[in-house]
Amino acid sequence: MNGTPWVAMEQHLVHRNDERSVLLEAYRQPDGHDVEFTLKRPVGGPFSMDDDAADPLLVAEYLRQTTIAYGHVAWGVPVGWAFIMGRMELRSDRSLPRGALTAAVRAVDPKLSGRALRTVTSDVSFFADGAEFARGRGALKVVSKAVYSRLRRDGLNTMPVRATRPTSASALSLDVVRGAENEWDIRFDERDPFFFDHHVDHVPGMLLFDAVRRASVLAAGAPRSELRAFDGTFTRFAELHEPLRVRVKRTDIVKGRPRRHYEAEVCGQDGAAILVAQAEVE
Repeated sequence: MNGTPWVAMEQHLVHRNDERSVLLEAYRQPDGHDVEFTLKRPVGGPFSMDDDAADPLLVAEYLRQTTIAYGHVAWGVPVGWAFIMGRMELRSDRSLPRGALTAAVRAVDPKLSGRALRTVTSDVSFFADGAEFARGRGALKVVSKAVYSRLRRDGLNTMPVRATRPTSASALSLDVVRGAENEWDIRFDERDPFFFDHHVDHVPGMLLFDAVRRASVLAAGAPRSELRAFDGTFTRFAELHEPLRVRVKRTDIVKGRPRRHYEAEVCGQDGAAILVAQAEVE
């Protein structure tokens, strides 16, 4: 067992205001830029814990939090700088095993300007009592507050205001687009404590991920089916007040296969894709 001491996780290192939504318990840095984390099982929130199933939204949030904390811990990114995730990949088992949850993170292709991190891809393995149950990657770009403000200046002033509230009790809902196959309008509630835990000036990527997850499962139409793999690229920010639509298309047409493969995209008011993804449902 590595003798490096564990350090308690602080909520600002995962960009969460509510301490109850912090899913990382502690971290240690055993070697170089490698970092290990201990994880918490969630209490409440939007996650499904039915029959110990591995909720893909939970796995994605584990990936988001470990990737952000990794940037701060391993590379010394200052608190307050922005992390822009351009690509997210994950694959998980059907079940979340009992036992102690941990994660191990290593860097892929880090790029620095002087001693400051500019881009890196986190490669993360998730374990329950040492057995891997999920794996993911997050491609990050790191920018200062000033640079982020310049990046966002145009987008914040161009989009019209619209009603974003969902049509159901859920914080996120998909409304069927009439006359279209496997297309849904995305509606959400900006008061939701999970997706909008802290102030943001755009639609969180986790919300767009969950929209793709839900749309893929709806398209599959199989009882108890769930997303098991995702590989998505974000092309731009989704503005809070622009209409958003998700559409999916099945690419695996062989009958009888337990897993169904889909191409998915989330589009904004200009019709161009904001998120392009490959999704696998079982």
